[in-house]
Amino acid sequence: MRPPGRVIREPLSWLLGVIAVSIAVLGFHPYPFTLVDAGLLIGVITGFLVHEFSHKVVATRSGLKAGFVADAYGIALTVVSGALPIKILAPGYVMITGPWYMERAFKKSVAAGPASNIMVSAVALIAGLLAGSGTPWRSLLISTSSINAWFALFNLIPVPPLDGSKILRGGQRLWVGLLSAALLLYIISNRA
Repeated sequence: MRPPGRVIREPLSWLLGVIAVSIAVLGFHPYPFTLVDAGLLIGVITGFLVHEFSHKVVATRSGLKAGFVADAYGIALTVVSGALPIKILAPGYVMITGPWYMERAFKKSVAAGPASNIMVSAVALIAGLLAGSGTPWRSLLISTSSINAWFALFNLIPVPPLDGSKILRGGQRLWVGLLSAALLLYIISNRA
């Protein structure tokens, strides 16, 4: 059970999550904001929001209750990681509740997060390849593709509390399919 006062609910949770992730990505270094920084920030914020929002939308459309909850410790860890070489993006999670017999709806909502990152990665990769080499749009889109593929890959690690452990428990074929798609997109976007 979580201690009271440690969680922050919607809509403030979304704002705090985005701010914490932005600080983690950009770090605490006093250097000018570049186009590369903008691309990285756009890719990470897009990946974070799409992932968490997809969990929520699929859960609520399936009849479950869902909301993004920012965790005070997770926000602090995310912000502090801005000073570290490895970024930890864990400002919160989508809390999903409902009756036990709606387990299938719960599994769909869990898979929606990584699946949405895979879709964003694929669309961004195609758009980036069509944008033509040497354009800033190509770089931004390919970066967004790579980051979203990485989000999916990371979340598909089959270790609790990550989505991968829940998806794998629900069906190996779905987990392998999502993992294969994310890995393929990650490889292609990093070679493009």
